[in-house]
Amino acid sequence: QVLSLLSPIMAVMALRSVPEIFTELQHQMQARGLHAASLLAQAQGAPSLEMQLSDAGLFLSAPEVQRLQNYLVEVDAPLLTLILDRNFGPTRQAMVQQVWDAIAGGQPTVTLRTIINQFNSAVHDKVRFGAKTADQLDREMIMAFHPRGPEDTVSAEEFMGVFRGISVGYTPDVDGDFEMMLTNCFSVAMANAAFEDMLVVKTEEAIRLKLLEKNTRSYGSEKGVLLKSFKSVDPFACGFVDEAGFAKALSLHGAFLTASELRLLYQRYASEDEAAGTTCVNYIEFVDQFWERTSGVEYFATSYEAGFKKSAMMDTKGAYGTNLVASLRG
Repeated sequence: QVLSLLSPIMAVMALRSVPEIFTELQHQMQARGLHAASLLAQAQGAPSLEMQLSDAGLFLSAPEVQRLQNYLVEVDAPLLTLILDRNFGPTRQAMVQQVWDAIAGGQPTVTLRTIINQFNSAVHDKVRFGAKTADQLDREMIMAFHPRGPEDTVSAEEFMGVFRGISVGYTPDVDGDFEMMLTNCFSVAMANAAFEDMLVVKTEEAIRLKLLEKNTRSYGSEKGVLLKSFKSVDPFACGFVDEAGFAKALSLHGAFLTASELRLLYQRYASEDEAAGTTCVNYIEFVDQFWERTSGVEYFATSYEAGFKKSAMMDTKGAYGTNLVASLRG
């Protein structure tokens, strides 16, 4: 009788928080494979959140589904977007851009066959250590690009969108495993000056997108918002900030940036303060230069819709990928 009285209380105590629910979903998507985000994207049309998760092969308790649903209503954002934003920061975007540049060779689009032929699944860790076969990895990669056929074309934005989903399978804030996968499977080296330049660009884009996201009802005010954030960390109004102040001002906008990303951006804009023997950034000049450099960034850049195309041909059991493996590898 005591246990029966305590069971509802214990159930409430066991209910995971929203961050814990997101972590659980990410773990399930990691186990699902490279195509997990594609499956979730294609399940977005299901009539309920529970059915969306089920169609994508993801499962939560009924109370957790309700808690997650309440949160999605509160923040007014799709589930997939929130999951993807946790993992795909500027460093990973720059890595994927390098892979695209190597595959495309300056062309605006390439065929899916070209991408898959460049993907060497045999050297993927899951194949090397026996967790999956090379054919399974090939099928997952193909399904990540669903519903494209072998000769269908893929653009740079679509490629970025697909790998934004694949990135979910790699722990946030630790980019080494994701980099190793790209380096090994696509034979692309990341550590060079071109990569650092691309990383700066992607970091700036991430900040600009967050500013646009926060000011969608007052376009044209984002520059002033950015300048105001720097003034808030400059109590003496000297017009300069050190590295800590620079990072603090930019972190106010909620961009998912690592310490190394912020440090590289700071180093690109910092100048030597000979009197103090340190470096600093003139943030008024920074805001002007930053705004000029990112003037072409649009709010919907690298959206998941670009990479994950919905189709009535959807088959969550993987027949689509299975049927294409032979034709793509043939």
